[in-house]
Amino acid sequence: MNEKNPKARSLAIVFAFSLVALLVTGNSTAEEMPDSEYQMLSNGGEFSGTVNSVNAEQGIVVIDDRSFVLDRIVQFNGGTWSREQVLKRLQTGDSVEIEVGQIVDPSRGARLIKSLNVANK
Repeated sequence: MNEKNPKARSLAIVFAFSLVALLVTGNSTAEEMPDSEYQMLSNGGEFSGTVNSVNAEQGIVVIDDRSFVLDRIVQFNGGTWSREQVLKRLQTGDSVEIEVGQIVDPSRGARLIKSLNVANK
């Protein structure tokens, strides 16, 4: 590269930075969840999965790595139960089907659970 041509030098620097940016961001799509595994949820929608964890203090249930918050009163296995009663009965590994409500925690995108059925109980 000729030191007397600042335009060529500038173009070379821009090209080098562009190439580095392309290489760095090229792998970002590998971390996205494939469409076959990702399920968009909306108010009144249904979701099936496996319970990963239960946080009784916060009323949070993690199902397939998604956070959900139990409503104060929940339709649970065909009956009406309090949040506390449901949390005592849920266990890690349970296969569940839920009906989701509105988003109640925007920072995590956590939705309300309106009803929950445990498939393996």
